[in-house]
Amino acid sequence: MKRISIRFCLLSLLLILSNQAIGQDKVEREYKIKKEEVPQKALEFINEIESLSPKTKVNWYREEAADSESVEAKFKVQKRSYSIEFSIQGELQDVEIRIGERDIPKMTRKAIKESLNAEFIKWAIKKVQLQWVGESSLVISSIDRNERQEGVEENYEIVIKGETDKSKSYFELLFDSSGNLLRKSRIVENSSDILIY
Repeated sequence: MKRISIRFCLLSLLLILSNQAIGQDKVEREYKIKKEEVPQKALEFINEIESLSPKTKVNWYREEAADSESVEAKFKVQKRSYSIEFSIQGELQDVEIRIGERDIPKMTRKAIKESLNAEFIKWAIKKVQLQWVGESSLVISSIDRNERQEGVEENYEIVIKGETDKSKSYFELLFDSSGNLLRKSRIVENSSDILIY
């Protein structure tokens, strides 16, 4: 009996925590910073990308959210727009590449649309980004080869304008490579212009 009670408590806690992760508000502020303000590790990461020519303009930003801060590098290479996020210490967090909705594999796109239909009364996709997460050297190799390398996790970050039975708002959703919803955050209106960019 005690074992069942412990399992029930653990299951309840897991459900509460997963619900919080899926239904958070996203409030963030992003502003441009000088190269001198960028952590050395982040600069070293960017310098290791062979496909970046010395002429490539890299814009640096600081992003402040309610519970975290990060540094972001934005640039274009091989006709793709990249956004690379680092911790304040310069540790790689993820790479996001702007893509079109049709660039998502058909079965994954179908699963994502089914999830959006279940979550929202109406929705319209505003922005799609391919997200790579992994060891720095593998991510750099993925950027240089213009395709995900073995060992790099691939997700899709999608910004939509959605309507629920409670409200209309912008939402940021993260899906895995199979189209399973990992995270859903409502974007606080005054920060949506940053995310749609």
